[in-house]
Amino acid sequence: MVTTKKDPYPPLQIVNRSQNFDYKLSSFIEQSWKLDKTKLDYHVVSIFGPQGTGKSTLLNKLFGTTFEVEYTSMGFSLLNKLFGTSSDGMGTSQTTEGIWMSRAKDLPILVMDVEVNLSASSDMSILKTIFQASLELFQNQKRKQQRNTLIIIAIRDYDGQVPFEKLKESLYNNIKEIWKGLNKPDGLDNCAIHEFFDFMVMGLSHAVDSSKKFDKEIAGVQHWFTDMTHRCYVFQSKYHKGIPAEGYGDYAGDIWKQIYSNKKLDLPARQELLAEFHCNKISNAVLKQFTKETRFLKACILEKEEIVDDLSNRIHKIRFGLMKKYNQTASVYYSETYERMGKELLNALNLKLKVFFLGQLVCLHTNAIKTFTIDIQKHSSNNNTANEIYILRKRVENQFVTCAEDKLLHFVFKEILLANTDWSYQYEYSQLTNTLDELSKSALINNIKKFLGDCEEKGNPY
Repeated sequence: MVTTKKDPYPPLQIVNRSQNFDYKLSSFIEQSWKLDKTKLDYHVVSIFGPQGTGKSTLLNKLFGTTFEVEYTSMGFSLLNKLFGTSSDGMGTSQTTEGIWMSRAKDLPILVMDVEVNLSASSDMSILKTIFQASLELFQNQKRKQQRNTLIIIAIRDYDGQVPFEKLKESLYNNIKEIWKGLNKPDGLDNCAIHEFFDFMVMGLSHAVDSSKKFDKEIAGVQHWFTDMTHRCYVFQSKYHKGIPAEGYGDYAGDIWKQIYSNKKLDLPARQELLAEFHCNKISNAVLKQFTKETRFLKACILEKEEIVDDLSNRIHKIRFGLMKKYNQTASVYYSETYERMGKELLNALNLKLKVFFLGQLVCLHTNAIKTFTIDIQKHSSNNNTANEIYILRKRVENQFVTCAEDKLLHFVFKEILLANTDWSYQYEYSQLTNTLDELSKSALINNIKKFLGDCEEKGNPY
């Protein structure tokens, strides 16, 4: 397939006739089709059916794409959000001819053109294949949040001779019969079709014989895809599969690989794997940024053993900023995986930040000992009593506790209280008190010895 004119969003054949998937899809989505910043703000529409039924014509008319078209009087049959089919029952070989994708003109919509030939006597067999495959692919999704697929059926060459409502009723009856005859997996024996699919139906005039009327109808249908207030607006949130644009290429390639190898596929599980891959990638980027943002703390606390007066503010700012970055980027992925890996990242940041917290406590400990030693030396000429030594000791202890609580723990526990953190200054405080016990005892003994020595020099009894 080639484009009929120059297109800012050139089509890409994502699956060729040999059923090989083109993994350039990811780069096309991000670079050629400029959807790298859209995250979840995009949609996927695909059309499914035999060659020559007007699929590409319909897509080009609706979305401004430039898929190559075969001019024919056959028209087209079915448009849907993920699948499609034709309705005329042409008897041709059932061979995948290829899948093409492009981006809609001026809209964040990925448009997929799926071409097949069919040997079935009725193209309703495509719907049966779609339904059966969906039951296999989504059977494990019953335990998770269900997201239906919307199928829009276009009745081609509709001339109004048969009442539209009667055609819809006949169509729905056929669909129900197809669903009833499916081989359903265990646990889904009694499931209803509307647990998996929603349906809409449109009637379109002949694209050639009634071209003006056809173009007018197409203009009306375009509002289904662009006007959120339209009663037939199709891009409702309940239909979005929750795959960010940047991960759609990998997701689609993985699914195709599983389908082609005839392996049973649990799509919710694939979504979890995709989310884990990207959330892990985002987490690693956050941890790399952490290293950059904590260079100052590392230099001051761990290398120079200095006290950082605003450490609590810095810890708060670093942790809040990094988690915000993770949440903004990763929240578009599978919620359970995003939340689980977010907790893991938070724990990792807590452990890394705790190194600076403990390092600062060591610095406070060292300073307290220095201060107490200096105070004892300053007052050594006064033959300090036990009470005076106790007063000096309590002063440095209180300074340690005040710094630990107000400068280190205030933000951690009061303003950004986090679950599962075990930050405490109690161990370092106990170590400090043990050291002060020894220093106090030593200072008191020295003072007693000095006092006794002074008495001997003066000849005073003691």
